[in-house]
Amino acid sequence: MQTLLLNSEDVHENANMAELVPAVEEAFAAFERGDAQMPPKSYIDLPQYNGDFRSMPAYMDAGDWDAAGIKWVNVHPDNEEQFDLPTVMGTMVYSSPETAFPLAVMDGTELTMKRTGAAAAVATDHLAVADASSLGIVGAGVQSYTQLEAIATVRDIEEVVVSDLDEERVARFIDAFEDEFDVRAGSIEEAASCDVLSTVTPVEDPVVSRDAVGDHTHVNAMGADAEGKHELADEILLDAKLVIDDHEQTTHSGEI
Repeated sequence: MQTLLLNSEDVHENANMAELVPAVEEAFAAFERGDAQMPPKSYIDLPQYNGDFRSMPAYMDAGDWDAAGIKWVNVHPDNEEQFDLPTVMGTMVYSSPETAFPLAVMDGTELTMKRTGAAAAVATDHLAVADASSLGIVGAGVQSYTQLEAIATVRDIEEVVVSDLDEERVARFIDAFEDEFDVRAGSIEEAASCDVLSTVTPVEDPVVSRDAVGDHTHVNAMGADAEGKHELADEILLDAKLVIDDHEQTTHSGEI
């Protein structure tokens, strides 16, 4: 028996977003039914490097799924500027639950981007208005790309507004999608007024105000994935209908 080694290109080519979104949706449902074990992620904080490590184990036994794995991932916001490396990198080990043999070791960076996008798409599909056609994205890093790719599989997105302090990032994002969508740079307020808003920033002080968010806007608050991170003004949370996947994890990390 051999362990399959998959690099980022392998993951990119084989994890089709149109197939990935339903798979992630099925995993969320299995967790809610009690057919999956997924302890809250554990953190190793590295303040001296402005970063952290996270470990994320899970096991799922539902339908055709009998799968176990663990992802080892980091978040280092200074990586791109200082070392020409991604902010988020990861490695996934996929194991046989029966024997514990490592069936595959795969790039977790691409996997993380796709899974994060797919999770936002699942939420958007169930919670956004049915005729949503505009998407605002705050933060133009690597996570922003899969937000659009995934959400476009569940809604007919026509207009995209992307906001980021880094104009070069915004330009790269627009260049990647301008042949498929009406995509433009805009302010946070313009992005927040869209039918769907995805926030994918590492900030610790809110950047989206209550007044900026549209009355029927669905918000995917994806960036606040560790203790202390905070993208949305508290008034947004107080006024909104909040939908979470796991109480223990959500109250440890993120807006709540």
